[in-house]
Amino acid sequence: LEWHYDKSQILEAYINEIFLGQQGSHAIHGFGRASEFYFDRPLQNLKPQQIALLIGMVKGASLYNPRRNPKRAMARRNTVL
Repeated sequence: LEWHYDKSQILEAYINEIFLGQQGSHAIHGFGRASEFYFDRPLQNLKPQQIALLIGMVKGASLYNPRRNPKRAMARRNTVL
């Protein structure tokens, strides 16, 4: 990959494709879409603790889903912070 793309392009592709949850039969991919789904606002309008929650979900979107596992999600967010 690094032969054809620089690191910022690889990171951008990853950020836009990472799985961060499920809404019925539709998967939530990317931090932008997850921001809208979980917080009903664009990514650039999130508070640091909300961004930390999304980052924490990368390790396991289902495991750290704030709607299903709020205590676990909060603990993971605090680890990220």
